[in-house]
This record gives sequence, structure tokens and C-alpha cells, in this order.
Amino acid sequence: MNSESYPQTGILVEAESFDGCGGWVMDSQFEDVMGSPYLLAHGNGTPVADATTVIAIGNTARYNVWVRAKDWVPSHHPGRFALFVGGKRLPTEFGANDRDWNWELGGQVNLPAGEVTLALHDLTGFCGRCDAIFFTTEETAPPAEVNELSRAWRRRLRGLPEEPVSGGSFDVVVVGGGVAGTAAALTAARLGQRVALIQDRPFLGGNASVEIGLSPRGWTGPLVDEFSARTADGDLLAVRLLEAEPTATVFLEHTVYQTTKTGSRIVSIDARHARSGREIWISAPVFIDGSGTAVLGRLSGAETLYGQESQAEYGESLAPVKGDHMHHGNTVFFRTKMADSPVPFPVVPWATEVSKDYTDLRGQLRRPGRENGPGPVILPPGHVPDPTIKDRLTHFWEYGQWLDPYTQGEHIRDHLLRAIYGTFSNVKTVEPETYANLALDWVAFVPAHGEHHRYKGDYVLTETDIRTHKDFPDAVVQNDGAFCLHYPGDEKYDFRLKHWEWDERDKRPYDIPFRCLYSVNVSNLMMAGKHMSATHVASSNTKFMGNGGHHGIATAVAAFLCRKYDTTPRGFGEPNDSGSDIDDDPSGLPFPEPLSRSSFLAPDFDPAEYLSSLTNRHQSLEDLRQELRELDQLLGRELLDLVNHNYQDFLSLGSALHGGEEKVEQIRVGLLSFQRDVQTIREKVEARHEEMEQLLDEKRRLRGNANFGRALLDYADRVDELEKRLMIGEAVSTSTTAATQRRDADSGSGTDSDDGLDTDSEESADEELLANGAATAPLVSLKRLEHHIQKYVYLTRQSSRLGENHPFFVNQQPRISKINAALLLDLKTALEQASRAGDKQDTKTMAVLRLYNLMGEDASAVSTLKNLKKF
Repeated sequence: MNSESYPQTGILVEAESFDGCGGWVMDSQFEDVMGSPYLLAHGNGTPVADATTVIAIGNTARYNVWVRAKDWVPSHHPGRFALFVGGKRLPTEFGANDRDWNWELGGQVNLPAGEVTLALHDLTGFCGRCDAIFFTTEETAPPAEVNELSRAWRRRLRGLPEEPVSGGSFDVVVVGGGVAGTAAALTAARLGQRVALIQDRPFLGGNASVEIGLSPRGWTGPLVDEFSARTADGDLLAVRLLEAEPTATVFLEHTVYQTTKTGSRIVSIDARHARSGREIWISAPVFIDGSGTAVLGRLSGAETLYGQESQAEYGESLAPVKGDHMHHGNTVFFRTKMADSPVPFPVVPWATEVSKDYTDLRGQLRRPGRENGPGPVILPPGHVPDPTIKDRLTHFWEYGQWLDPYTQGEHIRDHLLRAIYGTFSNVKTVEPETYANLALDWVAFVPAHGEHHRYKGDYVLTETDIRTHKDFPDAVVQNDGAFCLHYPGDEKYDFRLKHWEWDERDKRPYDIPFRCLYSVNVSNLMMAGKHMSATHVASSNTKFMGNGGHHGIATAVAAFLCRKYDTTPRGFGEPNDSGSDIDDDPSGLPFPEPLSRSSFLAPDFDPAEYLSSLTNRHQSLEDLRQELRELDQLLGRELLDLVNHNYQDFLSLGSALHGGEEKVEQIRVGLLSFQRDVQTIREKVEARHEEMEQLLDEKRRLRGNANFGRALLDYADRVDELEKRLMIGEAVSTSTTAATQRRDADSGSGTDSDDGLDTDSEESADEELLANGAATAPLVSLKRLEHHIQKYVYLTRQSSRLGENHPFFVNQQPRISKINAALLLDLKTALEQASRAGDKQDTKTMAVLRLYNLMGEDASAVSTLKNLKKF
């Protein structure tokens, strides 16, 4: 398909650019595959509030309305939603056509010139997703493919530049705002460098961010501890610290999608803002990739490693005999709670297809920064625990180890969501009385990323290097932690790990050589974090976020030195080569510079003339011997003077060292005592922390009770108001009298109108049409009736959400039933009147049937229509 076959005119509305997202969330994680960020209705089974926006219509016309959506579980359609245009709902339910991302024709609408309101209306609460809406008078469908042509089509319709605009020139650019990238950016800024940090999410921290919630492990240190501290809402302090640095610029919600190279160097990168679609290019002499996904490497052609290496390749004991492409998968975190009243949960067969009969909700995120929490568990009879798995930890919820994390990321996330929802449903179903009040408190929609491609540097770190604490001449930082290897393959539950290797080795830190922190073939690209140059086994240790923070610090310092000395990371990391065969002297003594090899290769080289031209060098061997004799005599005299001057101290040295073993033992005992004191304090702090957690839980419970009470009072007030509007009560003797009085009141106002159904002129015309017929009651105002029905529907949803079995709602049920009956009577009257509306009969009838549908009384509508046909 070419651009000429695309619609040439129309109004493109990107969902992520809506004025208000309501309860929907913006998801930009998979735009490189599916083409764009989108809005996600992530309500965990409760429909979320509408996302709304206002668009400008240039010309009055009849428009085809296309919606790009996804049916994320075909045949079950859990993510359905509706679109309202100018207050009218389109007939199509989107997310229900058994197709992956696609443009679906939702219908046709007549729109006048001017402003029109759009609303995305969630129908399920289970991850409905909308990418864009397109209004056009043409018959051609929008482009289905995701490529540069379709992106250019979107840019043109949104009025965006065809090429990226300048986002600035910096001393160093860091891509990826996780712990490693943040450490690099903050270090660079504090070294006075102009640094740009590019992050594709609205928060910094990566797997430690408030969107996911892990705590940094491994070797952290003061800088990582500083920016990893959390605010009251769980967010890291990182962005505040960076914004306080005058030389740092943070680009949140920007995805890098292209690099520009000259030779082996990256010159600039292109990034796209998620909400606005604005594209920028940013340049720098040095780039640091802290994404964890090797994004710059994949875009620039850097060599990478992927999957598991074989034992023979690097001689690693934990490696498999045969290498493969298995890698660590992704994890979706969640948290449950016990509410104060029963919490209903829909039937989710599309989720239990994945979870099967699994009923173990352990491994929860207690709060940001504290994982591996407990949860409800129902063990089957005769259950025998797996001795290789001591605890059901957070990371045992993992999937995607054999899938491509780049092209199948959305499927991996969705599969884990289905596993969580299905398991939650199983727990509530198997023991309904015990877990009637169990609720999903929070479920992440951003997964914690496992392993992607890893860079290949000038050196590849191995398991053996870590175990033997190999000395490296270019060691720049130390890392720490266990080998943490995840193995999939649970025979029944593919979202659970089969085995987990946690090898703490000798619990001592080890060195990271600088050669592991820069690309082997992209000359100005460095990397920090879990995608550094290491084998699969070694990276299971270096991957910890605290360790990655130190990679970030080292690469930021290297970037500073590269700029200072106008060199590359490799040039900075290697010793200077002057061309001499003499190795660099490590002693630091003031020897003359080595002789240049090029001088000896000159065609007119004369040894005598060359030697005579040198300064501070010996002209003959005898000159060298004489100088050495003089230096020997001078050294002897200085040594003698030193001994004479410090003779008394020299003699007392032996007595001072006497009893050293006892002193060492005293120090050791003191340290052990200090360690016990520290442990006691730590236990007290933990106890106080748990006490505070209990108090906070009690505070949350009391606040929940207060909110619940307010909700009940509000419910009662709304019932009273609706009864008053419908004239339900002792003052009205019969429902027929009440209906007549309501219609009398309705016809008396005569000022409301909606979508051309109940204007004064139309009501008058209808009365004229019915003048020669039988006597009729005053016309029912459909707008007012719709208003009453919306209030009624709100009440039914509130009772369902708050727990319809609660005594309060049970007590209110007779009143709700009377309201229901009154509304159905009014609807019946409206339907009778519509049947006598002449040439407007069809329009009026459809309007009334829409109200029946809104009320959820389709069966009553059918029954009423059948009765009307009899007459």
C-alpha cells in the first residue's frame, strides 16, 4: 500500500491526546510494534470513568467514524468499550471483533460545524484499549500497516513537522531512566556536564519506579540510596533531584526510535513524545544506554548477546550444556486487600483459561519498595511442596522466557494479567465465604522487565570472573549479590517458574572492568545496567539495580573524561600507545618519555646524530654506570640518616607489635558486640515499622468505613430525590396517578430538548397528529426520562459496587423496585405515544428503545412491543 491509497482528508484524534483521560491510562510501551501509544481502561473488573475530549468540526457533513482498537482475548472480548460522539452512542461495541489492532468502521454521524465532544465509555473494566478515532467523508479505510508511510500519514493529519526538530545539543545523552540511567545522568550533571536523560515512561526508576515498585538490590551506595528514597505516594526522589541540577534536562514520555551515525559513531538520536507525537533529535559526543533493553544498540547496529551461552563457550558451571535463546521473562505485580463488605467479581472464563485451577495469590507487592508479600492461598488436598522452591515470591509470576520481548511484549503482559485475574477469581469461587470481601487493591499494567539483548563489549564478564574475583587492570566499580537464575517450564501453569537458582557464592563484592561498559563496535556508546557486556549467568548477578547504578556512575565519569581529553571510551580505557615497545611505567617515577618508533624508521636516520640531539639521556654505557653508582651512594647515605634519625622508634617496633594477636581478638570481639547492637536496633526499627504499618492499616480501614458511610448517605439522598422527581410515596394513591402527574409536570416545563427528540415544536406536532385519535395522556419528555433513568442506573451500579447484600441495600430494595416500576410505566407510555407519532414513529420508537437498553430492560421492551402489535 502507498500513501496515495490512504484517506487524504479527515480528522485524526489520537486517544492519548484526549483532554481528560478519566479512569483510562496512557500506555506507550508497545508503540514501536503496534504503531502508537493508546488509552487503556485498566479497572480490574470495574468500568472506569469516561475519557473525554473536544474536537473542532470544520464543515457540516456526514462522516464515517473509524476506531482503531484491539480485541485482546478473541472469542471472549473482555475489553469492550463504546464511543459517544456529541452525546450519541455509536452502535458498534469496539474491542469485540476477534482481531488484533485494526481500524473498525463504527458508523456514520451527521456533524455540524463547530465543537463536538467525544467520550470513550468503558463497558467491562478489563483493559479495553483505543488507539485513535478518525472522521472522514471518504470511503477509504485508514492504513492498517505500521510503517513509516502510516506514521507520515498520522503526522500530516495532526499538523506535525515531517522531520524531527532540534531538542538540543548536550555533552552526554543518557537513554533510559531506570536506576542505572538515573545514576548516570545525576553523576554527569554533578560533574558539570550538560546531560539529557530520555525516559519513555512518565516516571523515573524503571523496575524501581512507582509504576512497578521493586527496591534496588546489589551494591547500592550513597548516590543510589539518595535518589531511590520514596515520597509519600511511592515515587522516587530522582526526578526532583535532576530537576534541581542546572545542567540536566529530563525528557519524560519520550521514546527513542532512530539513531544517526557517521562511521562507527552515533551523531544523534530521534525521540517521539508519547502524548503530542512531537519528534525531536538530540546530539552529543557520547551516549550512555541505561534502558536495559539495549535500545541504542539495536538501532545503531551494535553487537549484542542473547539468551543462554553453553558451558563450553565460557566454561561456566551454571550454564546449560547447550546454548539457547531462553531468557528471563517479565513479571506483573499486584496487591489484594480485604474490604469491609463483600466485593463482587465478574465471571472471567477468558482468564481462567490461563490460570486453570491455580489458587495461590502469594508473592504480592506490599507497597512500592517492598515485594514478596503474602496473599490468600488455597492448597489442594494432598499438596506436596516443591523442595527446590522455599518461598512463593513475587518473581515466580513470570512469563515470556521463550518469546521475543521486543515484538511480543504486549502479549506477555496480557497473559500475566489473565493469570492474575483468573487466580483471583478461583480463590473467591473456591472459598466464597472466606474470601467474599477479597478485592484487588492494585494491579500493575507496566510489567517489570526481565532480560533482553545484552551488549558485547571489549570484554564479556563471566561466572568464573565473579567467583574467582578476577583482577582487572581497568576495574572501575564493584558489584555484589547472588546469581539469580529463573527457569520456566511449570508443566501446568506457564505463568509460574519451575525452578529458581539463588547462589550467594562467597558474599563478597567483585570488580567490573571498564571494557564491559562500552560497545565493541559503536565507538561512542557506553552501557549501564543489566544489558552490560556479560554472559547470561554473569548478568544474573550484575542485573541488580544497585549494581547498575554503579555502572551508571562509572560511565558518566568516563563520558566526562572522554570530553575533557577528546577521546572515545575505548581510547580512555586503554593505555596511551606512543608507538614504543616499552610498556608504560606504573611506578610514577619521572623517567623520560619512551622513544618514538617513527624516528628510527626515517630514511636519513643517523644514530650518533639522533642520540646527541636528545636531552636528559645517556650518551654512552659508561655514562649510565657512573650515574647509577652516584645514585647508589646517595641512596645509602639517605637510608643511614633515616635509621639514625628514627633509631629509638626502630628499636621499639618489636615491643609495639608484641601481643598483636590479643589486640586483634579484642577488636574482633568488640566488632561482634557492635554487630549485635546494630542487629538489635534493626529489629526494633523493623518492629516499629510493622507497628506503624498496623496503625496505617487501621487508619485506612477507618477512612474506608467513613467513605462507605458517606456513600450510603449519598445513596439514600439520591433515592429520596428520585422518588420525589417520580412522585413516588404515600401522597400518590396509585402508580397511574403518579405517572399522570409526572407527565403533567413534564409537559408543563416545555423548555428541555435533546438530540431532536423532544423539542417544543415536535411535541406540538405530535399532539396534532394524535388529535383525531383516542384521548391520550400528556407527552412523556424523553430527555427528562433519560435523566431519571441515568440516576436509576447509577443507583444500581452503586449498590453492586458497594455490596448489594449489605443490610442497607437490602432494606432499600423495595424503594428501588418502585422506582423501577415507575420508570417502566413511563417507558411503556412513551412507546405507546411513539407508535402514534406518524412519520416520526421510527425515530421516536428507537429513542425509547435506547432508554430501555440504558436501563437494562430489553426484555420489557420486547414484551411491550408485542402487546402494542396486538392492538
